[in-house]
Amino acid sequence: MISVSIRHHIRYIATVISASSFFVARFVYAAPSISVKLENPLGGVDTLPLLVEQILRVAIRIGFPILVLAIVYTGFLFIKAQGNQTELTTAKTAFTWTLVGGAILLGALAIAQLLNATVTDIGAGL
Repeated sequence: MISVSIRHHIRYIATVISASSFFVARFVYAAPSISVKLENPLGGVDTLPLLVEQILRVAIRIGFPILVLAIVYTGFLFIKAQGNQTELTTAKTAFTWTLVGGAILLGALAIAQLLNATVTDIGAGL
């Protein structure tokens, strides 16, 4: 009969051996490596500024019809107000923020191109 102390030591040694086996390099018998050429799924987009420009162009394509609908909706709010000052204030606020959002949407591409040109000029000076 094995004493409790020896069992404890055997269990400890077995745990250490099994835990250390994770850190030992093992041979892998896999298929030989195949050279695979990955193609850019974005086409000619090779730099971050071009990626940002493409994303903004998609955002403008999606956002412009939404902007038109928002302007039509604010026009509906003005018609619905019928002189009520509270509703007119709500309609004016909605129209103002619609125009602000439209300016941001339509100006985003110009802002991105301006930032790209600025960073490129600063990088050329270094």
